[in-house]
Amino acid sequence: MLRLRKSGQRRDDATGGATGPGSATGPGGATGPGGATAPGGTGVLAPVAGQQRPVIWTRIQNASLPRGLDRPVRIAVNLAGAADAVLFAHASLQFYLRTHSLIGAAFLAEQTWFVIAFLVRRPPSIVSRNPGSWLLALGGTFGGLLVRPAGAHPHWGVGAGLGLQLAGLAIAVLSLIALGRSFGLVAADRGLVTWGPYALVRHPIYASYFLVQAGYLLQAI
Repeated sequence: MLRLRKSGQRRDDATGGATGPGSATGPGGATGPGGATAPGGTGVLAPVAGQQRPVIWTRIQNASLPRGLDRPVRIAVNLAGAADAVLFAHASLQFYLRTHSLIGAAFLAEQTWFVIAFLVRRPPSIVSRNPGSWLLALGGTFGGLLVRPAGAHPHWGVGAGLGLQLAGLAIAVLSLIALGRSFGLVAADRGLVTWGPYALVRHPIYASYFLVQAGYLLQAI
């Protein structure tokens, strides 16, 4: 939960870093809309002079749940996320049974892991209330579903796209395994992960999604 601090400052991350969708907290300080990282990477953000924030955004950022509702809301969000992943897993299973395509099996494995991750992930100590963070996380995760392939689907594009998607899915699954119970979509502090793909790249799941979406576009040319 974000807490207001004196002089208009706020703290986004208790560990001094920002977490993203499916990513681990990183050191060195967080930055956010209308703020800059304080010296020393403390994660305390100072507002930029002369910059005005929308009133509705400020109210959302400063809002807090009534006492006793944090746990029920967290459980409801986790169950909703798991149910959503079940739908995707079912669609992937149906696609695999119909086509026996390797990509269908890979997506099934990924979505099955998402179901488990939503149910067992650890509660965050801090969750971003920045509306922009929520919009980016949800849009980046589900926005691709609004696009349908309608191109000529050349053989080379289908083959190259399949390779990129399989590579992306492999990186995503390895990253999710490394995250374990620290999995999340919206910026939050669930602890620092530094092994596996996170020892090489700060946001490996972002990188994996880039490969998957690039492969999707190649197949839809």
